[in-house]
Amino acid sequence: MDMGWIKDQVSAANYQLSLHAVERASTRGIDPLEVKESLLDGEIIEDYPKNHRGHSCLVYGKSHLGKDIHVLCGQVL
Repeated sequence: MDMGWIKDQVSAANYQLSLHAVERASTRGIDPLEVKESLLDGEIIEDYPKNHRGHSCLVYGKSHLGKDIHVLCGQVL
């Protein structure tokens, strides 16, 4: 998993946010569009190749409002 692949998936609308992610974003005043923006702007800051749920990574990016946003990304196999 690399940032190019993540950006390609987001650009093609080939991604989904978990219910947990939507709830957490809502409680923090983060719109799902801001999550998308942060993924398109972001960079991988931590990689978890041996996560028990499968390879994942932590992405850091900013929304158009300048909010710092961290997103845990994983592949659905």
